[in-house]
Formats: sequence, C-alpha cells, structure tokens
Amino acid sequence: MSGRMIQAGPTLVHLIEGDAIEAMYGLPAGSVDFIFADPPYFLSTEAGTTCKSGKRRRVHKGEWDEPVSPEQQRAFGARWMAAARRLLKPTGSMMVSGTSHSIHHVHQAAVDGLGMVVINEIVWSKPNPPPNLACRSLQHASETILWMKPSARSRHYFNYAGARAVTGKQMRSVWEGILPPSKAERARGGGHKTQKPLGLLARCLLVACPPGGVALDPFNGSGTTTEAGVIFGCSGVVGIDRDHHNVDTAAARILRIAEGVADPVRPRARAVAAA
Repeated sequence: MSGRMIQAGPTLVHLIEGDAIEAMYGLPAGSVDFIFADPPYFLSTEAGTTCKSGKRRRVHKGEWDEPVSPEQQRAFGARWMAAARRLLKPTGSMMVSGTSHSIHHVHQAAVDGLGMVVINEIVWSKPNPPPNLACRSLQHASETILWMKPSARSRHYFNYAGARAVTGKQMRSVWEGILPPSKAERARGGGHKTQKPLGLLARCLLVACPPGGVALDPFNGSGTTTEAGVIFGCSGVVGIDRDHHNVDTAAARILRIAEGVADPVRPRARAVAAA
C-alpha cells in the first residue's frame, strides 16, 4: 500500500493506493466525520451494453464490477462497511450510492448485519438518463443513496439550515437538477466509467459533513469526493483506490486546485449545493 499527501489550501488530502478494507483498518478509529462510498454495483458482463450518443455501445467497467452471488455481495458490503463504521466519529454518518441491483444488498448488510440505522433513502433523479434500448422496462432514471448512522443511539451531524437554504424550505429526499459530469469534468476524471458529478458530492457534504470536518471515500475512483472535499473546505479528505491510474488522476485534480488553476466547474458545484 502506498499513499500521497497533498495540501490544497486548508485541506490536507490523503490519497491511498491499496485495498479499501485493509487501508481503512490502517487509519485511526473515530477520525472521520463523513463517508461517501460508491462501491461496485456488480453489473459488468462481457455482453453488457449501454447507449451513448444514440448508439448501442459495449460497456465492461472492469473485473471489480463483474457479477457475484447475492451472498457474496452482502458479505463484501458487511466487511467494508464494518471497516468504515469503525472510522466514524460519534456524530459521523455515511452515504452509500447504488442502483436497484445493489442497494438492497447494501441495506441488508448494513442494517441487518451491522445494526446501522438508515436516516434517509435519497433518490438522485437524473435529468438526462440514457434511453432503454431493450424497450422491455421503464427507463432507469435514478440512483439511490442510503444515508446511515452507526447505531440507533448515534447523534449524527445534519446541516439543517444549510440544506433548507438550497430551496428555501425543508430539503426533500428526492434530489433533482444535479447534472451528470460535464465534458470538462469528465476530462479531469480521466475517462472513469462510473464518475459521479461534483454537484452531487457537494450536496452530500453540505448536508452531512460539518465545516472543517474530515471526509473519506473508500472507493475514490477518479477523485470526485476528494475534489469536492477541497472545494467544501474540509480540513482533511481521504481517498482510497486500488488502481494506480485512478490515484494519479485524483492527485492531478487536487494539484490543479492547489496550484490555482482556474476551473469553471467548481463554482457550478458550489451553486448546486448552496443555491
């Protein structure tokens, strides 16, 4: 396992290359305020396709996303979430994203297996999802984010005032208007196939991470969470990924900010979270 430390303004970014579970057990217990995780959905097959620019295209995200049994999904979820829960402060919480193919296994592993409690089931409504080429079901136009706390006795941090300021009333659990990554944002993501938009991570941090807090992403991918943490002003952000290319990509994104490179996407991410 190797790592890189980058200071970007007030934020110390720690990028770790290695296995997520092993890396988390190497970090101090009770040291993190907020965790965002986008674990494998286990959907990739050699025959898998999607729609891009109106055409059917093959998609195979990698060996890490190939299907496994439901029992294996739940066992994997229980292992990594136990490691993550150990890191949370008494007021900390965790958000985990998924689709219908994976999120139920996450829920079962977290709630039934680890005794965690769901605070909200958030629906990210996608404004421009790809069409359903098979025409045998409804168009898949959303992803689910489970916001959870370690136990029923946990008193999690919630930025109620900041969340209310987004729309002028209580924030709902259906999040609309958050666009997928722009071309410029995708370019900075190095072509990662499951890149989340900065606007989504900015919203998650606004809701659940205290100002100056420490955030962690155990499946950091192209580094959206670490970049959002710097924009948000976290004191520390930890990103873990086992792929060397992803770690380099995440580091490049942080270095752009640290070196003061202008980027029109970052203000847009702020606007999504706080306007």
